[in-house]
Amino acid sequence: MKLHLLGASCLLALLSACSSGEEEQTKIPEIPSAKQIPITLNCVASTTSANEKANVGTRVTDWGYESQDKIGLYVVNYNGTTPGTLQNNGNHVNNMRFTYNGTWTPDNEIYWKDESTKADFYCYFPYGTPADVTSYAFSVKEDQSTETAYKACEFLYGKTSGVAPTAEAVNITTKHMFSCAVINVKAGNGFTDETLAQSAISVKMNGIKTGATINLTNGIATATGTAKTILPLENGNNPRIRH
Repeated sequence: MKLHLLGASCLLALLSACSSGEEEQTKIPEIPSAKQIPITLNCVASTTSANEKANVGTRVTDWGYESQDKIGLYVVNYNGTTPGTLQNNGNHVNNMRFTYNGTWTPDNEIYWKDESTKADFYCYFPYGTPADVTSYAFSVKEDQSTETAYKACEFLYGKTSGVAPTAEAVNITTKHMFSCAVINVKAGNGFTDETLAQSAISVKMNGIKTGATINLTNGIATATGTAKTILPLENGNNPRIRH
């Protein structure tokens, strides 16, 4: 009886050893997950138009970026060393909305494709829903006599090309797509400086097209529609409009 028990104990030990060895041999090694790098922005604005000499700052209008301002961002990946083409859909990032509150925050967290693929960044303000990135319709107001109306006529665009994946914020400088006309009203023709300052002056600009289509792939704006009359924002003797 003792011999049988000893034999059974040895057999059990051998089976346990074999079972343990099989588990070690068939264990699948863990594959480390790819590192995800968040995309963050440092979006600034030039105080001049796209056709003027740049003067970079953090201003969108004369009053600067304001809390809750919103921009749209497209990110297009490279294919090796070849830049991709901005499309209406199917880009790495499609028109992600960022909101300004001291820094720019996206509606949803976005990441680089990987740790090596470069990308082009396209940014515009104010945020909208472009159906066609090559022909995005935008218009300025005919009545720009209030600060709110004048600000609503701002459109800015910027592109940063060939950016390598980084944990640092991507710098994008946006420029005004429309010109700013400043009208200087001076004394003359019966007006002295004193009488001019005391007078109620009304200024209008005629023959200005208020519509445009903007190509977000290259930042080119094309005027559309018929010419209209614009009422500018009063700023002392220097009314101004966006057109």
